[in-house]
Amino acid sequence: NRIAFHEAFKDMKNDPVMEGRPLSVIMVDLDRLKKINDTLGHDAGDRAIAAVADALRNAVPDNSLCVRFGGDEMLSFIPGVERCDEILDSIDDYLGKESEKAGYRIAASCGSYTTTIHPDIDMEQIVKLADEEMYVIKREHREIYSKEDIMFSLKKGVNLGGWMSQCDYSKDRLDNFIKEEDFAVIASWGVDHVRLPVDYNVIQNDDMSINFEGFDRIARAISLAEKNNLKLVIDLHKTPGYSFDKDEGEAGFFENEKLQEQFYLLWEHFAKLFGSKPDTVYFELLNEVTNKEYIDPWNRIWKTCVKRIRAIAPDTPILVGSYYHNAVSTVKFLDKPEEKNVIYNFHCYEPLKFTHQGAHWVDVLDQNARVSFAESGATVEYFEEMFADAIQKSKEDGIPLYCGEYGVIDVAKPEDALEWFKVINAVFEKHGIGRAAWSYRQMDFGLSDARMDKVRDELIKYL
Repeated sequence: NRIAFHEAFKDMKNDPVMEGRPLSVIMVDLDRLKKINDTLGHDAGDRAIAAVADALRNAVPDNSLCVRFGGDEMLSFIPGVERCDEILDSIDDYLGKESEKAGYRIAASCGSYTTTIHPDIDMEQIVKLADEEMYVIKREHREIYSKEDIMFSLKKGVNLGGWMSQCDYSKDRLDNFIKEEDFAVIASWGVDHVRLPVDYNVIQNDDMSINFEGFDRIARAISLAEKNNLKLVIDLHKTPGYSFDKDEGEAGFFENEKLQEQFYLLWEHFAKLFGSKPDTVYFELLNEVTNKEYIDPWNRIWKTCVKRIRAIAPDTPILVGSYYHNAVSTVKFLDKPEEKNVIYNFHCYEPLKFTHQGAHWVDVLDQNARVSFAESGATVEYFEEMFADAIQKSKEDGIPLYCGEYGVIDVAKPEDALEWFKVINAVFEKHGIGRAAWSYRQMDFGLSDARMDKVRDELIKYL
């Protein structure tokens, strides 16, 4: 192939008819091949290489010369073309469509150089110039991918709410609410991770000593997740002195340094036990900070906690949310992280009048009011506008976005819930926002509950 390519190039440059015509050179290099091979396997890597080759062949005119120049590099000489913008756009579009089919990102860095055909043209020199341009683009892509790599396999998930949090903490509950077969069911839905809310009561004794049995339960959950090729996000749903639920009676965390120290010590213990699994286990520092006045101490607390975790677990991705129950509108008030591998986290149950209709715990809603999806006002445009500030913050800071909870209460009709998931999913997908639906079983939002049987097969396509 290379020999034939060289011979065809010689024929072209020595053809009197071609002399003086423009000649464009395009060098295309597959991005992140090693990451694809290591994470998804070599079959996925081979598919990505083939997609790049097909993208180049389909984008250039028929009289072009194309060759595989290296392991994941493709080269093309395009006579008669002076500008390559349309060709490069076509390559990007093709790879975007292939990414959707494959279920993972396939992208390439492209460099181009244009000269004039003449008998003395130096093939190695013009290839080198296109190659240099390609590497400029590749460096730019690396900066973009640095945040995407954190989220490479954390795209869509499901919460295991009510198992180790918001429960009676009885042995029966902890042993039986979620079982091994549930992880297999969740994996069959096509998700890549689970979010595990954990209250400190499960991992800390009344005297504030470590409850090793509780940590063993988490370790087993991680093992079951890994067995089913799932990542796992550990979410500290309640910490000594703070809960998003005021009825829990927890108070003082944001003012009390001793309570904050207990928080740090819990996370240091998590880091010691699970910090060696940065590709499998993610840490979410605290669920749903509520009041606006907490944001300043919270920014200080979470940054301190990240530093202490990093001394033990330098690579574990860490999720942090803002106030008003992790509202997407408050992501912009989070300080920019000083450490690497931090993810901005938010929750979305909007419009609340639809997703929480009939919820006895929401004081601002009429518990007897019922709202259909058609009446809710939930549209793609609605979520685009709602997420805009957080998306901008994410881009400016180079930090990925993740939605740790979203869902529709079981009071709503399942068919209406399906329509809501379709709309919000479109925005998640457009902006590459990872997410975990609330929740797998019961908890007023159960996706596996019998009421969802008629729509579940369709709904899981939009998780």
